[in-house]
Amino acid sequence: MSKAIICRLLGLFVLSISVAACSSDSGGSAGGGGDGGSGALVDQCVNEPDSSYVQSGALAAAAQMCGQGTCLTEIVELIGGNATEADEAAAIECIRDCVLDDSNVEGVSTGCAQCFGNSSACGASAQCNVCIAPDSCKCVDCLEEAGCQAEIDACTGVIRDFECTGPL
Repeated sequence: MSKAIICRLLGLFVLSISVAACSSDSGGSAGGGGDGGSGALVDQCVNEPDSSYVQSGALAAAAQMCGQGTCLTEIVELIGGNATEADEAAAIECIRDCVLDDSNVEGVSTGCAQCFGNSSACGASAQCNVCIAPDSCKCVDCLEEAGCQAEIDACTGVIRDFECTGPL
């Protein structure tokens, strides 16, 4: 059975073979383009070019490539279920730095890239293995149930509506 629903794309950032999105427990300052500090990150992707990259899916693609390549080792550590805070911090930092180095999202802010690192850690830690297909309704459900979606929405401050695919 297929059911079209409006989903929030920002929680659907797949990073590797069995990884998806969402967490925002790292430091940051409010406003687009934050680059560290204390407290939860909020509205980090509302300024340009961040919001355009989010809307186009370019940041999701960059994070996915980082998770499948440069940061795969760090992501796999989270999937096992016995990850430490240091493992989570390493994965977040790796994705953030990899996204910042991606020429397809040139000029993206550190704060916005941090949201994608955070989302990767949440999805991996939540065992959202179905998110190999990030637009699938099963992935959306996993992220919602794990609480990752609300965190990424708050972190980025940018919502892109789309229809999920496949069975619920």
